[in-house]
Amino acid sequence: MQNKLRDPIIYHGICNPKGEESAKTTFYTQSQLQKLQHCMSGTPIKILHLHQNYPNAGTILHGKVHPETGDLHTFFFLNDTPSGKVAQKLTGEIPGLPKEKQMSELSMGFSVMFDKNDQPIKNKLNEVSLCWEGDRKGTKILNKIPLSHIAKKIKENKGGKASHTPSPTLNAGPYLKNI
Repeated sequence: MQNKLRDPIIYHGICNPKGEESAKTTFYTQSQLQKLQHCMSGTPIKILHLHQNYPNAGTILHGKVHPETGDLHTFFFLNDTPSGKVAQKLTGEIPGLPKEKQMSELSMGFSVMFDKNDQPIKNKLNEVSLCWEGDRKGTKILNKIPLSHIAKKIKENKGGKASHTPSPTLNAGPYLKNI
């Protein structure tokens, strides 16, 4: 009997609410989020910010600051590795865990350094973690979309805007066209 390959799920979530106005915080400012959105692709997905040597559970495909709310949205997938399978179970992608015990929020793991005037300087985003409660209010997984569904909608529209959107205001077509 052949094993059936699973249809990969693309997760869509908010990993950071609107940025801070002041640079005197350890959180990202809105201008920093605007820059960060362009370099998120390839960033690892972890579980609860586990140590760097713990295998990644998944990978970010794309980041995008919402034009109206300023929230930093991300699209990612979970691997078919042991750590990815644990993450799939914890998020409910693999059935069995009651909804109230599933991880449904996100948390960004980044390094913060301070300059000689004790002002925070943000460094590279290290990872985004699945968690039960994010450090910032409003971080959450919004949708879980089968990749085949996205591909079908893009194909139906000949690579244009997908008719199914992951949220009312973010269209999947432009973000996932290179997958």
